[in-house]
Amino acid sequence: MNVPNQENLIQQARSGDAVAFETLVNAYYPLILNFSYRLLGNRADAEDVTQDVFVKAAKKLSSLRKPGVFNAWLYSIARSTCTDLIRKRSRQKINEQHYGESCAAEFALPKDRSVWELVGRLPQTLKEAVVLVYWEGVNHAHAAAILDCAESTVSWRVHEARKQLKGMLEECI
Repeated sequence: MNVPNQENLIQQARSGDAVAFETLVNAYYPLILNFSYRLLGNRADAEDVTQDVFVKAAKKLSSLRKPGVFNAWLYSIARSTCTDLIRKRSRQKINEQHYGESCAAEFALPKDRSVWELVGRLPQTLKEAVVLVYWEGVNHAHAAAILDCAESTVSWRVHEARKQLKGMLEECI
C-alpha cells in the first residue's frame, strides 16, 4: 500500500500528532484486519487483534527505524499478535481437555468446501505464508521480511502448503 507522505505522517505521529497516526490507522486498518482474519478465521478475533496491533504500533512507533518498512512492521506485529492469541486459545483448550470440560468439535468441512477453509487446517507457518502470498498478494521477498525468515523459506512453505492442500483436496474427492 502506498500512503501519500507516509514518512511525514510517521514522523508527525512520533511527535504525538494524533491526526497523523489516525490517518495511518485508517489507511492500514483494512489490510491488517483482513490479514488477521485469514490467520484466525474469526471476524471478532481479527477485529480485536487489529485494534491491539494499532495500540502496540502507537506505543512502539518510536522504535521503527525505517519508516519505509512501516507496512511490513505492521504485518509483523499482526502476525505476532495472532500467534499469541492462537497459543492462548491452545492452552485454554488443553486446560479444558485436562479438566474434562467439553471442547469444540473437530473442524469438519461440508461437501462444498473452499480452498480457504482447507488453508485454515494448515500448520500456522504454512498458513501465514499462503495468506501473505496468495491472499494479500505479497511477493516472497516482502513475505520473508514480514515473517522474519529467508525468502527461500517462504518459497518452501508455499510449496509445502500447496502439496498439503493437494492431498486434502484428493481426500475430499
